[in-house]
Amino acid sequence: MKLSSLSSAGRIALQPGLATGAGSTMSCRMHGWIGRRGAMLGAAAAAVPRRTMAQDRTWRFGPETGRISFTAQHFGLFSSTGRFERFRAAVTLDPGNLGDARVEAVVETAAISHPWPAAGPLLRSAAFFDSERFPEARFAGRASGVSDRGAFPVEGTLSVRGIETPFAMRARLVTRGRDQAAGRDVADFEAEGELDRTRFGMVAERDVISDVIALAVRVRLQV
Repeated sequence: MKLSSLSSAGRIALQPGLATGAGSTMSCRMHGWIGRRGAMLGAAAAAVPRRTMAQDRTWRFGPETGRISFTAQHFGLFSSTGRFERFRAAVTLDPGNLGDARVEAVVETAAISHPWPAAGPLLRSAAFFDSERFPEARFAGRASGVSDRGAFPVEGTLSVRGIETPFAMRARLVTRGRDQAAGRDVADFEAEGELDRTRFGMVAERDVISDVIALAVRVRLQV
């Protein structure tokens, strides 16, 4: 007896002229084997852990639990650090897979705190953030794996003064433990990166303020 190949539905097709009695018996047996095989494969697939969006959690934070600061060099001799007083940010991640975190942040460019009193008006002016025309700066990015030292690069797009450029930061989990005062488990994260302000059209005061500005983000999340 000769049998043709399996069809896409998994059935056996008998060639014309063959007796149907034996063929029907074999077809039934084959259907049973295929059915059992399919059930076993389905059960195995269901047992494999899958990463789903349900595993992700989103934390939203602002100045109450986080800090976004910037540091510039002056004359190559000393530095100064300011911070943004108003911002909103969100981190979405699977606690078991930090290397796939997603980050979004919106900063109000007029809300600047700096130890040098004249820095605020200067940075809000048209020569720098031009806060009247561009009241917000934005960043959206995603982590791309975890390094052997536990850090995870976050790569995305930074928008300042209406100009978008690729931007990368290096993030890491600093500590994780129990906040006894709050009675909750917490995790402290930090991220650091450097930007060239001239790429956003901020070219004033280059003899006094460095082109490269260091950005730092600190946040405590309740986990």
